[in-house]
Amino acid sequence: MKTLVLILIFWFAFSLPLKASDSISSKRQELLKIEEERKLALMNKLAVTPASDSKTEPRTKAFLSEKSMGDLGYRKVKHEVFRNDDNSIIGESLYILDEAGKTKAFIEIKDFVSIRAAQDNLFNKLQANIMPLEEMLRITDKKDDGPGDICIVHALYADNPKIYSRRQLPIYFMKNNLVVSVCSLHEDIIAMELAKEVGTIIAGSMEQQGKHSPEPR
Repeated sequence: MKTLVLILIFWFAFSLPLKASDSISSKRQELLKIEEERKLALMNKLAVTPASDSKTEPRTKAFLSEKSMGDLGYRKVKHEVFRNDDNSIIGESLYILDEAGKTKAFIEIKDFVSIRAAQDNLFNKLQANIMPLEEMLRITDKKDDGPGDICIVHALYADNPKIYSRRQLPIYFMKNNLVVSVCSLHEDIIAMELAKEVGTIIAGSMEQQGKHSPEPR
């Protein structure tokens, strides 16, 4: 009898955590499925097809610099470059500052191993919110004359570009295996103008390095 009781105790002790783990795993799978459906719905709405999964060559030279931004009239900036152990770049950030050192706008560049990986990152980021699917699709637009291979903006941009500064809404664009985000926090910096300037710098640097965008807009 004691042996039977011990067996039952051990069975409950080990089976209950397994059942709880199975439940958590099932919920996680369900969440991942919903996220994937939202991502694909957004890509379909913007007429974006899955990009190439071919590996891209890592870069070792930064696109942005204090000089390049100074040439555009942004005199006070803070620039950081993030690298792997092999010196390849995984990203950059640049902050445009006022005279007091307060951030007026910021730029973030992230590098990915492929164009598909960059695309997945961008659209996963865009869908990661609590909005109903219909509302998310309504407010997300593609700007055909924006920078990069694809440029994503909030639907409010069509009404008044300056709203971007007032609402501090980001602009996202992809260039090859890069995801770039640009956000203005001050009305004297128009986010789209800054994004286009950054896009021009990146495109020019890629041209010098012999890299071109294989993906159509």
